[in-house]
Amino acid sequence: AISVGSGDGNGGSFSLDSGASSSGSGGNLNLTSGNGDNSGGVISVIGGSGYSLSGGSISLSGGSSLSSSGGDVSVSSGASTSADSGVVAFSTSSAPLGSSGLLSLSTGSSSSSSGIISLSSGDSTTSSSGSISLSVGDSVSASGSHINLNAGANTGGPGGSVYLKAGAGTSSGSVYFVNPSTDSNFGVISDSTFDFSGLS
Repeated sequence: AISVGSGDGNGGSFSLDSGASSSGSGGNLNLTSGNGDNSGGVISVIGGSGYSLSGGSISLSGGSSLSSSGGDVSVSSGASTSADSGVVAFSTSSAPLGSSGLLSLSTGSSSSSSGIISLSSGDSTTSSSGSISLSVGDSVSASGSHINLNAGANTGGPGGSVYLKAGAGTSSGSVYFVNPSTDSNFGVISDSTFDFSGLS
């Protein structure tokens, strides 16, 4: 165990740095937990609690570059040969007396093309592929929140489009419009159907 001292003022700092290089690559820094006959060891990185001010933050960022691409940040779960792979979970904590934290996925701005955000589930050869679900939380005393799908605006040309596309197959999938009160479909669009007869 490695620890730094406490203080009546600020607590002690702790820094892990790899070596710099003027002509080659900088040194690597690896944090690895031990293997085990049962579970492998856990690595926990936790920001400190704050009593009268905010809790400490955790920042993960790739390195900058003057002449090439910046460094990547990769978060992946562990593989398994006989069971499910591990889970990657991003979530904010609950706040009984305020708003829960914001979870934001965004790419940087650019004078040419900005970055792409891609949400995709994995392929499957023997069963159903994974689903992607976008949902907002329920509300007890106020209006439920919205899901907004907005294409980009363009001040000097055509704006972007929003595409809803069902999967292809031996019989193509459909796009359904569901009544939230009854959970029944009031409209369906497919390669052979455009039916909104359930809309009253």
